[in-house]
Amino acid sequence: MIQTRLHPLGAVASHGEADAVVARVFVRLPWLAALAAVLQLIAGLPWLQAKGLTSSVVLLSHVLVAMWFLANALRRHGWLRFAFAVALTGWVLNLAVMLPNGGMPVSAAARAQIGAADADVTSGQLSKHVALTDDTVLPALADVHPLRSLGMVYSAGDVILALGLVFAVGAIGLEHPASGTPRRSLRTRRRQLQLAGTHVQ
Repeated sequence: MIQTRLHPLGAVASHGEADAVVARVFVRLPWLAALAAVLQLIAGLPWLQAKGLTSSVVLLSHVLVAMWFLANALRRHGWLRFAFAVALTGWVLNLAVMLPNGGMPVSAAARAQIGAADADVTSGQLSKHVALTDDTVLPALADVHPLRSLGMVYSAGDVILALGLVFAVGAIGLEHPASGTPRRSLRTRRRQLQLAGTHVQ
């Protein structure tokens, strides 16, 4: 009788490799991102605006997100690290213009082009914004680009951030294919099958 047997350690190694791939896909410090999201949600509350704390809460949330992107970039490798680094760059560009201006400056001309010339950018959920003026620091990084089809105004940092997130989705797809079985794990299993001992009993 010819019997091919795989060593049990082979299966353990295969599962361990799959777990490692999945671990690379999951984000680090999710609580940090969650805390930043909560701060963003409460930033527009009337009592915070009455106390003049809205800008501080919004800026703190953006700093936390920058820390979250940095932590994830440092713990990644390859394309996923690159994706987080690109996203971090976009976020930092937005933060760079928000910090000295107390919020994200928005161009009145750009708002007019999307039909929102009368919108108040300093109240409610838009309270993280401020009006763009001649005194604005780093105006080129502000929300000055209108996108009429979506009725929004965006910044250069928004574009780079979006690219980073797209790269991240692509990198996760390479790490963890839709079939549910990591590519590198398939190669490992083939090697294990080839090296498995064939015993004649």
